[in-house]
Amino acid sequence: MKVNWLPYQGSKILFDVDALNVFLVLFSAFLAYLFPLELFICAYIILGPLHYLTEIKWLHDKNYFFDTNSTWLFICLLSAFAIFFPKLCFYLLPDGFPFEDFVYQWNEWTNGFILITLLLAIMFPIMKTKTYRIVAVIAALLLSIALKFAVSFSLFIGIMIPTLIHVYVFTALFMAYGNKKSKSRSGMVSLLLLLVLPVGLFFIDIPEGSFLFDDFLKNLYIDNKLHHLPVYLNDFLGLSDGSSFFFYESLWIKTMMFISFAYCYHYLNWFSKTTVINWHKEFNFTSAIALFVTYAILLATYFYDVALGLLMSLLFGFLHVFLEFPLNVRSIKALFVK
Repeated sequence: MKVNWLPYQGSKILFDVDALNVFLVLFSAFLAYLFPLELFICAYIILGPLHYLTEIKWLHDKNYFFDTNSTWLFICLLSAFAIFFPKLCFYLLPDGFPFEDFVYQWNEWTNGFILITLLLAIMFPIMKTKTYRIVAVIAALLLSIALKFAVSFSLFIGIMIPTLIHVYVFTALFMAYGNKKSKSRSGMVSLLLLLVLPVGLFFIDIPEGSFLFDDFLKNLYIDNKLHHLPVYLNDFLGLSDGSSFFFYESLWIKTMMFISFAYCYHYLNWFSKTTVINWHKEFNFTSAIALFVTYAILLATYFYDVALGLLMSLLFGFLHVFLEFPLNVRSIKALFVK
């Protein structure tokens, strides 16, 4: 897909976004190979919040690709805060606070909010009337209760969907949908690379002693439970039993490489599409200032306390994942239905 990029008045420079994405996929894979731990931390802390904020603004301007935008915003805010609240309590309050048991129970049910929000994004476009939508909410609630104690449910809904399915699978589906419309050769190459390179990671040889990670970053990774993602991924894929994590074993290094690659490219892909979907054009002076002030506050929060920064990013991260669900549903339908 080619779009005109006019940095100067009257310029006829042609900017090939799909060709850029070929480079970005290769660049992300190269960085992930060199810095499997460091790239994820830097991308998640620096690029992540800016991505969340800009996409939330763009989705708002597009009415969240939903027929009643206020309804969908309310559902997503409710779900995001329901997931955020118990974790905020654990951060702010000392052990043994009065309603600790209740908060722990609440936290165990947060996967249900993810499933309910996803199911409503699928069912609401079909069920247009208020009565049908109430039925959809009840059905989604009952299904989430029924699946609460299923281990595969917890791994897939609670871990995979808001993380790697969002940043990798949905990104690939969006690219496939774009290529279906544009018939771009470079677009197909970038998609093929996105799918093939992670597979190639697991065939490369990583000699013992190839990496030596900084102790500060290792402690940050472990203390803030960021290592749970590679643990859960390998457990989900059946490559480990989900009970251990090692920084310097080949399997874990390759898993960290894939996660770093997926997150880094997901963020870079979003910013590369600026001139395609024109999300930047909806910003006026006031909204731009509000965005950058919020972004600066989030970064400052990380400098004050990484755990608090991750917690705040979690809130915005889940909100942008939920708000995007209707677009995911539409894109998948458009990709597979003529």
